Amino acid sequence: MTIEGNHRVKQRTQTDSLAFFGLPDKRYMLDDYTRFSTLEEVLTEYVPEIKMKKSKGHYSLQVLNIPYKNFFEDHPMILVDGVPVFNLDALMIIDPLKIRKLEIMAWKYYYGTMAWNGVISFSSYDGDLAGYPLYENAIVKEYHK
Repeated sequence: MTIEGNHRVKQRTQTDSLAFFGLPDKRYMLDDYTRFSTLEEVLTEYVPEIKMKKSKGHYSLQVLNIPYKNFFEDHPMILVDGVPVFNLDALMIIDPLKIRKLEIMAWKYYYGTMAWNGVISFSSYDGDLAGYPLYENAIVKEYHK
């Protein structure tokens, strides 16, 4: 709290930042919902913007294309704490109780010359990828906030 003139002004602290893709079309704060024991149940039970398929033991996800009211045929960009996910099977075994929020961009997303069929972004409570394994050849660089 600061004092400006004769008025007390409460300072607002920023506890979250905007993702690089901007404002999501849909945000799910998972604590606002019944907590399920698998990520598969979470997505199936209350995220209509994501269609999950399982074929021959492997998962795939599709995002609703809002302007056309149908699902994209190709895969979206999937992130956990801002890190791209390439192994959906490893993602689906994450404990959903470690995930704080899920954000969805339900449009074609362009970044430079690259394009994705929507964005699905999971955020953990601790910013530790919620147990999602990094590839052995991944480069991890620490930085100070």
